Amino acid sequence: MFYFFIASGFYLYHKLIKGWLLVDTSYNVSNIVYEADDLLTISLSPNSVHRLNYAPGQFAYFKINSPYFSDEEHPFSIASSPLNENEIRVTVKALGDYTKDLHRLKIGDEMTIEGPYGRFSYTVHENETASVFIAGGIGITPFLSMLEHISAKDPTRPVLLLWSVKKKSDLINYNELISLKKTMPNFIFTPIVSGDETWEGERGRLDYSLLDQYTSSYPFKEKNTGYYLCGPENLMTHTIENLMKLRISKYQIYSESF
Repeated sequence: MFYFFIASGFYLYHKLIKGWLLVDTSYNVSNIVYEADDLLTISLSPNSVHRLNYAPGQFAYFKINSPYFSDEEHPFSIASSPLNENEIRVTVKALGDYTKDLHRLKIGDEMTIEGPYGRFSYTVHENETASVFIAGGIGITPFLSMLEHISAKDPTRPVLLLWSVKKKSDLINYNELISLKKTMPNFIFTPIVSGDETWEGERGRLDYSLLDQYTSSYPFKEKNTGYYLCGPENLMTHTIENLMKLRISKYQIYSESF
């Protein structure tokens, strides 16, 4: 019953109260990149002086302003850094009717963005000096935003990124992530591919032994390290259980489901 009231309260806020508190911002589609069969990255440019003011890792609600699309709003994590005020990027996986419909978008189409929402950001926890990012599939998107921000604002910060995917083609922005090592000397990036025997890196599942292998060394075992998880619910549940077995405090773990 308690969670019902929380969910109801959020729904009422989003539908009834938000219009009094937040300003919707209008953007136009400036670029579309088809990353894979079911993945696309949409870049948007503001069409007025208003900009969405967000922290790296947050999400917002997006609506396509066209009679040829549903007027439904949909939440997406923002993949770009707020340091670039002239562009917002989202990477979308075709999972339902709305996201599959996005493949019909064209350059110049208008979208309304409302938000931001959430506290899934390393900037919220100022006492932390190191970060462990654990992503499953398309759950990489908020980390793309945070990593871009860190590379500009805190490039010497120790950051470990563990990214679990099914196949190599799911590793969007792979080359960009590899190149971050040039500007972030303490950045460790480890993709884990479960369904591609040709992959030469880590293969299989993100299990206890892999977590222990990559998080057992300094500085990621320290209490000033934040653990951020984003991905499918099942992956996050098992990962949190394993982190607790590794004596990571629950107060150091933050998650957002996809």
